Amino acid sequence: MASPVSLPKTLLIYAITIPAALVLGYMLTTPLDTMSFMGMLLALFILCSPVLIRSHYPILVFSWHAWISIFFLPGRPLLWMLMVLLSLFFSLVGNILSRQGRFLHVPWVTRSLVFFALIILLTAKIRGGVGIRAFGSGSYGGKGYVNMLFAIAGYFALTATTIPLKRVPLYVGIFFLSGMTPALPHLVLYAGPELYWLFYLLPPDPAMTQAVVEFTGTGLARFTGVSLACLAAYSFMLARYGIRGNLTTQHPVRFLVFLLMVAGSMMGGYRSMLAWVVVSFAVQFLCEGLYKTKFLPMMVGAVVFAAGLLVPFARDLPLQVQRTISFLPVDVEASVRWDTTATTEWRLNMWKAMLPDLHKYVFLGKGFTLNPTDLWLTEQAMRRGLADSYESAIEAGDYHNGPLSVYVPFGLPGVVAFTLFLVFGVRLLYRNFRHGDPALKQVNTFLLAFFITRIVIFVFVFGSIKQEFWEFTGLVGLSVALNGGEKEVPKEVPAPALAPAYG
Repeated sequence: MASPVSLPKTLLIYAITIPAALVLGYMLTTPLDTMSFMGMLLALFILCSPVLIRSHYPILVFSWHAWISIFFLPGRPLLWMLMVLLSLFFSLVGNILSRQGRFLHVPWVTRSLVFFALIILLTAKIRGGVGIRAFGSGSYGGKGYVNMLFAIAGYFALTATTIPLKRVPLYVGIFFLSGMTPALPHLVLYAGPELYWLFYLLPPDPAMTQAVVEFTGTGLARFTGVSLACLAAYSFMLARYGIRGNLTTQHPVRFLVFLLMVAGSMMGGYRSMLAWVVVSFAVQFLCEGLYKTKFLPMMVGAVVFAAGLLVPFARDLPLQVQRTISFLPVDVEASVRWDTTATTEWRLNMWKAMLPDLHKYVFLGKGFTLNPTDLWLTEQAMRRGLADSYESAIEAGDYHNGPLSVYVPFGLPGVVAFTLFLVFGVRLLYRNFRHGDPALKQVNTFLLAFFITRIVIFVFVFGSIKQEFWEFTGLVGLSVALNGGEKEVPKEVPAPALAPAYG
């Protein structure tokens, strides 16, 4: 029998839970009704709020590269976008309630991001608003604005706190290793229709080329998700152990895994992946100062040895790998050579076609808003041979070029804002690399090298600002959180003057 003291508490619990259960049960009878759906989401949020209050920040860090979609929300946003909102909310509430809590502030990075955000909002306002198809808008393309604004908000969410030194390996691990989730759609595809329902949670985009080839029986299956997953593991290993730690003979298993990740990154058939690996390795090699050691002749010898094996045996490699290395002076299959040549010519022809119109976007960019009628008419003209194959890409804003993806939507003001962010981002990463805690030397070295690599690939190889801006803000935000801000150059303390000697 319950005691007289515990009985009122039991009755109170029942008085709250039973009506709540009845309301939720009624909502579940009409789950597609908007009010019912919003009520269930509110109930789910309330139930999860204790976990989110305690762990919203590590979940945010994990979600940054996680290929997981929130399928029940309009537009099916990725998990990191939802966590940006939730983490910012809980961080702001926590800072209000705690006088000691405050966001980490790096003035020039913050100003450049705020400046860029104002340009994005002004462009969207002038160019027809933020039209999002998932919300029933008559215009498309607004998702590009949303992605970029969330990337900026994500920087502030990441810089809401300083990561304790003892937790740095954990946070660096979940930040990069969550990038292996794009490989999961390939596993679901292999598992068969019984598990296709997982595509609600795991967007199938990385496995689409594989699915199309298996369905049609033609073309080259490109394992995009596997390539991205291996690049994520490669990045984590460089951040955790550095080049010296991965190539040491004292850990042969680690060395073999590192080489396997490099090889696996080529399975997507993307030439940019090889550029990623080479540039990031070279930049980190310089940042670690290994060019002054015995590693330099070792690397030269390894490159010569690999080239000696690659030239005669290139045709024996998987077609995906052949496509990745096709820009090198090696002999590959004719079908692979034709595919890469056609892709390169397609891009060059598109850029040439865009040149006469670039002067229109000097002061005000084109924005991301699309007229669905214009897009449909362009596609119909292409089918009838009245338009070139790249016309729909131009109409959709997919320029396959980093600088153009900034200049055309936002004009020169957008280019200036983005460039300022890159400059101040590099300065921050360099200062943390030079003057940060010695315990963070390895990860700070990698973040600087990785950020520089992103800039090089974005400018000279391939880039899309609306799809990649969150990567730039995430790297800078993580560095701020790890180092507690931007490390200042230590001031020189003048030596004390010597007292005069008297004889």
